[in-house]
Amino acid sequence: MTKSNIYTNIKVIYFFGGDWLKNRLIAFSCALFFVLNSVGCNQISQSSDDSNSSLSDLGSSSVLDSDNSSGNSLSSQDDSYADSDFSSLSDDTSSDTSGDDSETTSVAATTAQTTTTKQTQTTPPATTTTAATTTAAPPPVVIPWVRTPTSPGTEAYSSSNAVIDVSNKSEGYFTARYTGTNSKVKVLVNKDGVSYSYDLNTSGTTEVFPLQLGNGTYTITIGELVSGTSYAVSIQQSVSVSLSSSLSPFLYPNQQVNFSQNSALVQKSAEVCAGKTTALEKIGAIFTYITSNIRYDYNEANAIISGTLTFYIPYPDEVLSTNMGICYDYASLFAAMARAQGIPTKLVKGYASPQGLYHAWNQVYTAETGWITVDIQLVNSGFNTLDATFYASASNKASVVSYFNDTGYYKVDKVF
Repeated sequence: MTKSNIYTNIKVIYFFGGDWLKNRLIAFSCALFFVLNSVGCNQISQSSDDSNSSLSDLGSSSVLDSDNSSGNSLSSQDDSYADSDFSSLSDDTSSDTSGDDSETTSVAATTAQTTTTKQTQTTPPATTTTAATTTAAPPPVVIPWVRTPTSPGTEAYSSSNAVIDVSNKSEGYFTARYTGTNSKVKVLVNKDGVSYSYDLNTSGTTEVFPLQLGNGTYTITIGELVSGTSYAVSIQQSVSVSLSSSLSPFLYPNQQVNFSQNSALVQKSAEVCAGKTTALEKIGAIFTYITSNIRYDYNEANAIISGTLTFYIPYPDEVLSTNMGICYDYASLFAAMARAQGIPTKLVKGYASPQGLYHAWNQVYTAETGWITVDIQLVNSGFNTLDATFYASASNKASVVSYFNDTGYYKVDKVF
C-alpha cells in the first residue's frame, strides 16, 4: 500500500530546522493553509439501504467533521553498539636444546695415547608463535516475530458494500473493507464522546484500525460521500470491547503505523537492535538510527502548503527507503520499528509550543518505566527525547532537548 492510494486529509504540519525564523514563517503558512483548506464531514445521512434516518439518529458518532475528527488529517486525525572485545594469545617460544657431549676413549696397549672423539647433537632452531589478535564476532541479527492482524470473520458485520470485522477486538483492533463504487469513504470510531475518523480506501483492500480508547462500547460506522461534507451510512455497528491488555493496540500494525512481517523496516529494526537486550537499549538504538539517517522533507512540506498534496498518510517503508519525511513520517517509522521489537509504542498527534501548531511524536512503554513521554530524559539509554523530528532537524540538539522536554510544550490530541 503506497501513499498514492491511501488518502488522508492533512490540515497542518509543523517542522523544526536550523533556520528558526524561516521555519516559523513556513509553519505559520502551513497552518493557515490547512485551516483554509480543511475538508471534513459535517453530516452523515442514513443511506437508503438502511433507512432514511437523519444525522440526529446517529448521534455524535456519525459526525465526520474534519475540524473535530478529520479522517487521517495531520491536523486532527481521529484520534550504539556492541563493543569489540580483543584478546591476545601469549607468545609461546620454546628452545629445546640438548647438547650431550660424549667421549669415546681408545686405549692403545703399547702407548699411553688417548684419542677423544667429540660427538655433537644438532640443536633445532627456536620456534616462535606469533601473537594472534581476535575480534569478537558481531552480535547476531535476529528477525523478530511481528504481530499480524487477521480478519477471520468469526464476528463480522456487513452491508451490501462494506464489512467490519471485530473478531480480534480483544487484541485492540478491527478491520474494515469497502467494495462499493463511491470515490470517498470514511470510517468513524466513537466511544464515550471521543471520535476518530479515517479515510478508507475504495480499492477493496482490507485496512486495520485500532481500538485505542480502552474497554467499553465502541460504535463503528462506514460512510459514503453524498455531497460536500455529507456522508450516507453504509454500515454502523456497536461493539463491546474487553482488551486482553491495555498495551495491545500499540503492538499491532494499523493504518497509521503500517508494516508487516516482510517489511524492510522489520529487518532494519533487527539490525540496529542487534546485541541490545533491554527495551530501553532498543529504543535508544532505533531513535539514534532514525535521527541520524532520516532528513526532513521540505519538498513534501511545500507540496502540502501549496495544495499540491492534500491527502496524506505515512508509509514507513517508503520513508526508510527515501530517508526523508515529515513529522508524521518520523513518528510512524519510529512506532513501527519499536513495535516490531515488541515494544508498545504510540504515534501521538497534537499541539507543540510555542506556536501551538499540529505535530506528531511518540510515547513508548517499558516494564521498568511505564509510558515514557517527551518530557522524560533518559540520556544514558541512548535517547533523551521522543520527538525525533525536532531532534533530527536541529543543529543545536542540546538546545532542542532542553527546550522541548517539557510537557507544557506538548498537548496530546490523538493517539494511534
